[in-house]
Amino acid sequence: MDIVVWKIPKDSSLNFYKYANFTFDINLEDFKKLSNQKIMEEYGFNDTSRWIIEYSKGKGFSKGIIIGTGALSLFLGGNMYAVGISSINKYDAFPYQFSFLFGTTLVVSGVWLEVYGIKMKDAKTEIYNNLKQYYTTHNVSKKMAKYIQYKREHYKPKPFLN
Repeated sequence: MDIVVWKIPKDSSLNFYKYANFTFDINLEDFKKLSNQKIMEEYGFNDTSRWIIEYSKGKGFSKGIIIGTGALSLFLGGNMYAVGISSINKYDAFPYQFSFLFGTTLVVSGVWLEVYGIKMKDAKTEIYNNLKQYYTTHNVSKKMAKYIQYKREHYKPKPFLN
């Protein structure tokens, strides 16, 4: 259940609800200039939008991990190729066929991870797109809906003395 927060401005004679039902009147460039705290104040005023922001923030952390893992995989694949090349003429060394097989696997997965990580959008772009979709159509993706449903169940008030 969405909770609409009652905003009270400094002028106490003017009270209004700040819930933009079908409007999202900011462009991406201006949105990226906002700080995280300002985004939470301006657009995170109900529980669903807060969880959308929280869900979308994790994408930036994931992008860094994916790119780092891809770089590590490329490095290890290159090292496996080096081990394979150096052990071709040695009989007591690690079998070079396995080195080339593992090296190829690591290089291919590293290239895939790097390309996937580079194609990922940054966190603020994800937040902007998800909030815009929520405020204009009141729909979210299936994964995000599952995340929001989990959060609602997790933060549901517990019965007293249970």
